[in-house]
Amino acid sequence: MIVPHTGFAVGSKQLLQVEGAMTLLLVLAAMFFPLFANSWFNWLELRFGVLAHKTKTCVLISGLSVLLIRGVLSPLLPVRVPQVHDEFSYLLAAQTFLAGRLTNPPHPMWIHFESLHIIQQPTYMSMYPPAQGLTLAMGMLLGGGAWLGVGLSIAFMCAAICWMLQGWFPPEWALWGVSIVIMRLAVFNYWANTYWGGAVAAAAGALVLGALPRIIRTPRIGYTLLLGLGVVLLANSRPYEGLILCIPCGIVLMAWMVRDQRWRNPLYLRTFVLPLFLVLAISGLMMGYYFWRVTGSPWRMPYSVNQATYATTNPFFWQHLRPRHVYRHKVMRDYYERWELASYTRLASYRNRLKEVAAKMRDLWQFFLGPVLSVPLVMLPAAVYDRHGRFLIATCAVMLAGLAPVFWLTVPHYAAPMTAAVYGVVVLCARYLRGGRWRSRPSGRFLVRAVPLMCFAGLVLRAAAPSFFEMDYGSYSWCCVGPGNVERARIERDLKATGVPNLVVVRYGPDHRVGDEWVYNDANIDASPVVWAREMTPSEDRRLAAYFNHRQIWLLEPDLLPPRLTRWEPATTELEQTSNQRNK
Repeated sequence: MIVPHTGFAVGSKQLLQVEGAMTLLLVLAAMFFPLFANSWFNWLELRFGVLAHKTKTCVLISGLSVLLIRGVLSPLLPVRVPQVHDEFSYLLAAQTFLAGRLTNPPHPMWIHFESLHIIQQPTYMSMYPPAQGLTLAMGMLLGGGAWLGVGLSIAFMCAAICWMLQGWFPPEWALWGVSIVIMRLAVFNYWANTYWGGAVAAAAGALVLGALPRIIRTPRIGYTLLLGLGVVLLANSRPYEGLILCIPCGIVLMAWMVRDQRWRNPLYLRTFVLPLFLVLAISGLMMGYYFWRVTGSPWRMPYSVNQATYATTNPFFWQHLRPRHVYRHKVMRDYYERWELASYTRLASYRNRLKEVAAKMRDLWQFFLGPVLSVPLVMLPAAVYDRHGRFLIATCAVMLAGLAPVFWLTVPHYAAPMTAAVYGVVVLCARYLRGGRWRSRPSGRFLVRAVPLMCFAGLVLRAAAPSFFEMDYGSYSWCCVGPGNVERARIERDLKATGVPNLVVVRYGPDHRVGDEWVYNDANIDASPVVWAREMTPSEDRRLAAYFNHRQIWLLEPDLLPPRLTRWEPATTELEQTSNQRNK
């Protein structure tokens, strides 16, 4: 598709501004024309009301509709190639699991393969918890590649949030809420268009929050197992954030057991305590075994190994810096000691920390809510007095308080476990807003009816924007995600087409950006058709070439425009240069 050059690039900022203007018009219409299209809205509510009471069907539709929408919009959403460090790390885990292994043995030439967010010793593996890697591996196993795994995780998230909302609200409101989630998070959202993840942790949080009211009303083994599954998924996707979410849920469950003396009833021991204990115990043993295979200790996560090996900073503001490390590659040193450390030291003052916390809250607001979903939140003061909704509001507050001191919160998937709670609060406030009146006019009802339509209008606007404007893909937001490192993917594809194994030695320029990483490899490096390695000293490069002497060896300079790929020639050492001059 040829996009006309308009000189204007559309990105998340511009779309947010358009959404704000549309929201303002919506509020004005509610004030002066609240009965606009009233008969049409009545007909629509009647039809959707009938569907909403088929709760299991709604859960199924919530998941399947995501896959249907993604299929219809596939020309606008082609399969993305990885670009961000995290994506390569998760794909490494997926390939490892698909091969039937929990980790990979360290490679003899591993010093040439060191890269961000992976560990090379004591084994070669992703530093991240395994849930996202398993999700991507599932897509590969089903024949659709890792991209299918992303789509399935988004579908699972929407179905889980629908089920969660049904546990807290009447069926009509649950359907209203999940329709917003689908339009906001399931299509152009970066969770759905990168390999970073977010959907798995969001679905896990929804399972925990959805099981909670059901267990309190009618304890059943099925609800307990879903609660346990949610906790396990949180522990294997976002452990810290998942723990924060589980704290208020655990307090409520303990209070329920003690207040009603349920812990003395054998029925509740069989339907709740024992099944939950077994699920968590078995999962804990499996996690310990995974850690032992990857790091050599059942108590040490791969993330801890990576941070102890490379990082100079710590996760929280109040923690001191780690001891300096010796890095073998300039790009690694630039990432950890310049970019990451500079960001950390900038937050040394309390004033800058407060600014950073405010920026985090702003980014989360833009991602999850935006102007249109902020309209129902005007009723938040009234919703606080709701007996059931107070817990959801408190859960969001606890999550935000726990996320505030985290040093790294540059992307919203850190807050993924609270997704269901956020949209639960939106639904809660919308219920109060529906009865609101302005000058005796049913303005609140009009607003609640129009919010999903505004979300749909934003979806259509984003889908149509590339046909008329250039797209600014610089922001990982709800709407604007780029195609990935297409140059790396093109070079890899061309080299694979040669039919012979290749080794690419990467030489970065002096002004290389640490975010543009090219050196990542498959789980089985020796069996890969293309191996990516870092250029080191001439002697180290010779040893690398000797190990891969059966491969065509290339030198890649990715910082040139366009990136230059030439045949690799061994460089001469200073000793060899001196000897050559003497012979002359």
